[in-house]
Amino acid sequence: MFDPQRAFSQLTPADTPNAVTWACRHVVDVLRQWRVSPEVIEAARFITTELATNAIGSPDEGWSQAGSYSARSPVGTITISLSFAGSTLVVSVCEPIRQAEKERTVDRGSLLAAVMSHRWGYYCPTPTSKVVWAELLLGGPSGSSPAAGATAVASRRAGAAGVVSEPLLLRRVLVGLRQL
Repeated sequence: MFDPQRAFSQLTPADTPNAVTWACRHVVDVLRQWRVSPEVIEAARFITTELATNAIGSPDEGWSQAGSYSARSPVGTITISLSFAGSTLVVSVCEPIRQAEKERTVDRGSLLAAVMSHRWGYYCPTPTSKVVWAELLLGGPSGSSPAAGATAVASRRAGAAGVVSEPLLLRRVLVGLRQL
């Protein structure tokens, strides 16, 4: 029987571009096994996509033009974790801190995770690694659907800033950003 108090899953792929695909597949498969609502699964998948994409870096951040297994192209790992904390699902990605990132704490993926999640943050467990995490509400007030809490929080945050107050519009914007 599924016990949300003991639910934990972790995947540690190489920090190569295909890690994002494997991370998303892992998140969707695990959350389906845990019988999480489709709305929360989609939000977790989107957050994982953004955080894993940031974690693997880009050609501008040190990827060489050499082949994936070349000695000139060092490959590390990232770690994607899923866990429950009370009525929230925590999605986290542990990544190496690259030289170009030492001063940067917020990026596109972090900003999108902030909009899609109830809470988010980061910490550095070691001088050479950073963990970025996001919490998704599994149950809204008065028995609403599990994703309603995350959608309501995103809507309130955007509405308070005077930018977007309609969740469907926000979703279309995020889908457009994903296709860039």
